Amino acid sequence: MDGKLHHARPLAGLAPRLRCLEHSLLWLRRLQHCVPTRSGRGKAPDAPAHRHHPRSPPTRKADRSRLEAAATRWPSSLLTRPLVALTTVDSIDELLVPIQEAAAELSLPTYTLDTFAGWTPRTSFHLIIAVSFGLFVPPRLLSRATFGGLNVHPSLLPDLKGPAPIQHAIWKRRPYTGVSIQTLHPHHFDQGIILAQTSAPGIEIPSRMTAEHLESRLATAGADMLIHVLQSRKYAPPLQDVGWYTHSNGLTEYAPKITKQDRFIDFRTSKLTDILAVQDALGDPWCLLPDGERVILHSVVDSGHIDPTTHHAPGIWIEEQDHCPVIRDVNGQIGVIMESTIAGGRRRNGNAALVQKLAKKQLPGLQIKKQCK
Repeated sequence: MDGKLHHARPLAGLAPRLRCLEHSLLWLRRLQHCVPTRSGRGKAPDAPAHRHHPRSPPTRKADRSRLEAAATRWPSSLLTRPLVALTTVDSIDELLVPIQEAAAELSLPTYTLDTFAGWTPRTSFHLIIAVSFGLFVPPRLLSRATFGGLNVHPSLLPDLKGPAPIQHAIWKRRPYTGVSIQTLHPHHFDQGIILAQTSAPGIEIPSRMTAEHLESRLATAGADMLIHVLQSRKYAPPLQDVGWYTHSNGLTEYAPKITKQDRFIDFRTSKLTDILAVQDALGDPWCLLPDGERVILHSVVDSGHIDPTTHHAPGIWIEEQDHCPVIRDVNGQIGVIMESTIAGGRRRNGNAALVQKLAKKQLPGLQIKKQCK
């Protein structure tokens, strides 16, 4: 098999990139249980621990045995070439990323690219597999592959096409999401034939689930689905489109790249539920004080209280009894700022500064009883 595993996507920082690549590492290692190495059918190392998800269980022994046994049923047409790992990293990220470490352990050739211009693989290949990859695979490469290419996309396509489907699923408060495996379109992102898709209604997104935890669930589901597609030869003609969401009358929106501005909170228009959704999906929200200073909100929780008055404007106030900074949203709902940072100040020490700045801006009689920092 000459499957090109394409890894990495443009993300805001190195930590999210490493989380993404660690999931890609898991996918590669699980695939390796079913694909021979150069020296024969070798056993891959154990799947990596989810260091960033302490609650996530390790790969089950029974699951690993199932994958190893599946190697005997692997399509013979894909067993004639070794696996190759292809990754992209930004010029500032000069660290050895996890997928490169895995490739080294498994003796897989690795290529690091920031563009396909002028690059052609040295060997022939049958199938390209793109997983969370930030570059468009050009038609000249797809045409060289016997079976074209596949993409594992973490959404119920055609909903949430684009580079940030996991974050947008939570931000837009979708009740369900899933994984779709599609062919790589020669001219457009996320417009291929859907060969497999999470069955209806999809994978439920519980209230207050974070993007990090949803990514973990979809990584596992996507790995299993990809293995099934390869074992069942769904990549080979005639191709069958099994995408059910297209005909479900469900919402269909684009999922563009997340920007810093997406995390901005305007208290004049934002509801508390909007603020919590941004926190869960995109990371720390931020806002501006009346004097123009920027405040990063590391942790906001719902107090369960509503300000019964109408003369308090939306914004940050100080709770009268406990001197805790709170948010009053456009509907009067109260959220407690548990941790914050004022830009340029000591990290996570913003609450003390807010109390000093807003000492006269108090909301009386809330009795929140939440201990903020």
